[in-house]
Amino acid sequence: MIKSIRILLLLALIQISLSSCLLWKGAILTLKQSSAYFLVFIVLASGLCVGMNFFYTQDQDVHSILNSQKKVKLFYSILLVLNLAGVCLVLSETIFTQTAFQQELVDLFLPSFFFLFGIDLLVFLPFEKYSRDLKNTLNKKKTVALTVLATLLFLRNPITVLSIVFYVGLGFIFARFLFPKSMRREFSFYGHVIRDILLVSAMCIFF
Repeated sequence: MIKSIRILLLLALIQISLSSCLLWKGAILTLKQSSAYFLVFIVLASGLCVGMNFFYTQDQDVHSILNSQKKVKLFYSILLVLNLAGVCLVLSETIFTQTAFQQELVDLFLPSFFFLFGIDLLVFLPFEKYSRDLKNTLNKKKTVALTVLATLLFLRNPITVLSIVFYVGLGFIFARFLFPKSMRREFSFYGHVIRDILLVSAMCIFF
């Protein structure tokens, strides 16, 4: 299961990188105060759930709800796939709204897809291993060639790329420095659950 998720994350990362540079020329992710508050709320609510989960299972051998119940693990996998689908579709599909308030909701929720994607990258991908393998594979000529290619792609759509990197990096940093490694997967799980509950509720009520 983890290997499949890693493959999907890597494919999504490649797709996002290429789409943000070559395809997505429309509106970029907005850097609004409301989006920041919403992401902070997700972090605080998820952290509270993680803390409560650890507190109520501290006398048990297994603290993780994901390891204790297979149904929960399957549910978590579905949430991951849905978020990946959302992240990829954002770059290729236009979201139509009828009112200004609906557009505000869209601007509020869209960054959370990339924020949670950044958390999931940290949780599932072994970046230290990838870094070592990359250093062993690349020589100076290949490094220069890749750097020039990446720079040219970046310059095609720099603002969009930076906005995506900002939210993905923000999720990565929050998970990296606020939660120990043993709790990051639960943090990701509760983050997806909380965001999706709010997203479905908003869609049912306002759309």
